[in-house]
This record gives sequence, structure tokens and C-alpha cells, in this order.
Amino acid sequence: NIGYLALKLALEQHYGDSLQAILSRQIFEPLELRGMYVANSLEGAEELSAGYTAFWREDGALEDMRARYHPGWVAHGVVASTASDLSRFMQALFGGKLIGESLLQEMCKPTIVPAAHPYIQQPGYGLGLMLDGRSPYGLTAGHGGGGPGYSAAAFYFADVEGHAVSSVALANRDHPDVAVDIAFMLKDLLDTKN
Repeated sequence: NIGYLALKLALEQHYGDSLQAILSRQIFEPLELRGMYVANSLEGAEELSAGYTAFWREDGALEDMRARYHPGWVAHGVVASTASDLSRFMQALFGGKLIGESLLQEMCKPTIVPAAHPYIQQPGYGLGLMLDGRSPYGLTAGHGGGGPGYSAAAFYFADVEGHAVSSVALANRDHPDVAVDIAFMLKDLLDTKN
């Protein structure tokens, strides 16, 4: 996260504008991603689907977090999106419509990490991406994450049954890796060899 904060600060200083304005001008508008925006206030969080958490309740009851969890607490900003826009973003990124080939190759150079993962054969990290160096689907890259009330995952698979596939899951419940589980299950539904 500290890397994203440094990037945000560098972008805002370079362009003299807010992260929302920069991303809108450079990414959201050109790719027609109308459901993506930077949520940076409680009012911005109100536009989200309800996100349920038991974080603030000792009795374990679920509570909609939108009125309580200020997205500005995440210093580098929170980009909100619809699943379809996030999928189109992934296809644009890996389809060469967002950055040049040399930068994409740099993003996808894995640094292998000594960890086990239920879905990734050889866990590694590139520039902002989780990578799988031994995936049977060619390039496999993406990331998962979450916070109070939400879990999200977006992964790109270069070759599932001969097609490039982006699998995205957005869940409105904070549970470790629930969206990653769903994203990989969705990919599995397309893979008749699996």
C-alpha cells in the first residue's frame, strides 16, 4: 500500500490535480468506465452497494459499514467499481490499451515468494500484481483485497480454452479471500479440462 500512496502523491504533484481527476481523464473516460470513481468521502461511499461487517459488533451481528468507514482512511485512495468495469479494465490493461508493452512486461516480471496459495502454483508479485509463474493458463495475474464490508478480486488468465479471460468478483461481506475464491471458481466454470 505504501507504493500506491507514493504513486498517488507523485501523480498529484506532477499533474497538479486530484487522483479522481487524473484517473478520470487518463483511464476512466477513455475506456468508458462509467462505474469507476475514487471514493474519498462518506458521501462517496453512500453510492456503493451496502457492505456488511461484524467488525464493530461484539455480538457478531452484521452492520452496513457505509456510514461508518470513511474511505479516506486508506491514504492512497479507494477506487470503487462495478464488476463489469473492473473486468473491462483488466482486459484493457492486458490487451495493451492502457500501457505500453514494455511496461506491461515489467509489471509481469515475478518476484517469487516462499508462500503457499490455494490457487496459485508458484506465487509471485510483479508491479502491483499477484502472478503465477506455473499457471496452466499462461499469464495469470491480478489481485484480491478488501476492507470492512467488502472483498474484491480481479484476475486475468491469458488462455482458458483458447480465450483470454478476466474473472472478477465483488462481494459485499468482509471475509478473507471470499472474492478470490469466487473469481477462481468462475474461471473453473469456463475450463472444461478442469
